[in-house]
Order: sequence, then structure tokens, then C-alpha cells
Amino acid sequence: MNGSIGIVGAGTMGAGIAQVAAVAGHRVLIGDSVLGAADRAIAGIRDRVKAQVVFDEGTGRTTGFSLGGRADLKAAVDAALAPLAGLGPFTQTVDAFVGTDNYDYLVEGVPTLVANQEGAPYLPDYHAESDTFDKVEPDLLLRDTAVMALTSFWIADRPERLASPWPEVQTARMLVKKHADAELKAFGLWTFGDLGKEEEKKPAAGATQ
Repeated sequence: MNGSIGIVGAGTMGAGIAQVAAVAGHRVLIGDSVLGAADRAIAGIRDRVKAQVVFDEGTGRTTGFSLGGRADLKAAVDAALAPLAGLGPFTQTVDAFVGTDNYDYLVEGVPTLVANQEGAPYLPDYHAESDTFDKVEPDLLLRDTAVMALTSFWIADRPERLASPWPEVQTARMLVKKHADAELKAFGLWTFGDLGKEEEKKPAAGATQ
């Protein structure tokens, strides 16, 4: 997240500003004196945003996408990457990676695709003083740009949604099941109250009662 932005007024203009700010990576707080207006604005933004695609590890080769705990996205993302097989291989993972770039979309149930990228050669310079233009590998940058652009275009251009946004309870259950809730609670970012608690009571796979 690049910082928080507060918006007073959740009408057409306020909701539009909120969407632009959220897409830019800001955490957005929106309110309105009309009861329910902010909830309607958030629901409208959630409906308009088909998915989020994140690349955040420099120029490491893309090996696939982390799907934010959503196995229902795998078949569609596999199909999106099929024409790019020559730049692969690509393998999608269903871990619930939570980072500053995808948090706001993930907790709202919006499909998030975070690129899994190889650490070498860039990762040692990530967010360091040594992170300068000469560290860029042009060939890898071109490959990753192609994957990012074509995946995003494929999602935006298809007549149907990549997948429907998940309701709060489904997202909360997934985060608990993937053990991502503890980190969110530790940083005060858990927004689901007691939702998902039933997952904590389920025995682990293979366990006996």
C-alpha cells in the first residue's frame, strides 16, 4: 500500500475516485452521510474490477501466478497462459500470499494474480540502494512484460468474468484455512470479525478424533 486516502461522499464521483486510488495501490477509506451509500460504492467497485495482476519482484523469470487461495481460478489462468507456453513453463499455486500490493483486493474477494518470479538475479537488490537500472536484465524484463500485458488483456477482453468476487465469509474461511489470518490479525488488518472460526475447529487432514 502506498498510503491511505479518505474520501467523503460515496456517490458516482466519490466511488470513481476510490476505484482509481485503490487501483493505484492506496488503501481507501470511504464514507457518506447516507446510510448504506459507502457499502453500495464498495460493491460497485468490486463488481467493476475483474481481477488484479501483480508483478513485484523485479525482473525474475515468471514461473506462474499465486492465485490468492482460489483454486477456482486455475483452469482459466492456465488457459490464459497457454499461448505463452514458449515463455514457460508456468505453474499456478493456490497459496494465500498476502502483501501490500494485493491485500485490499484479496480481502474484498476480488481475484488476485500475484506473479511467482525467480529470485535470481534481481532479488538481492530488491528495495536496496543497489537497486539501480543496470541491474535490469533486458531479456527477462521483455518476457515478464509480455506475460503481464497478455494476461491482463486476456482477463479484461474475455466476455465473462474470470471469476465472481467471493463473499466475506468465503474469503475469511480461505484465509483461516491457509493460516494467513494470524499475520493479518497481528498487524491489525483482519477485517472479518469472527468469520472463518469454523475452519479453526476442523481437524487437520489425516487427523483422527
